[in-house]
Amino acid sequence: MTWSNQVAVVTGRARGIGRGIALVLAQRGAAVCINYAARADAAAQVASEIRAKAAAL
Repeated sequence: MTWSNQVAVVTGRARGIGRGIALVLAQRGAAVCINYAARADAAAQVASEIRAKAAAL
């Protein structure tokens, strides 16, 4: 299933399952919004990974 032209909002942690979900959805073509309540550094790391993978395409 592709997620092109779709937006995914991943709430919760930017680690663990939330991180994994964000990475998979981005890999499948979704524009991903990462929401976090704490650990801004972890959320920034996930966003950085998504950007790096997108740039490599």
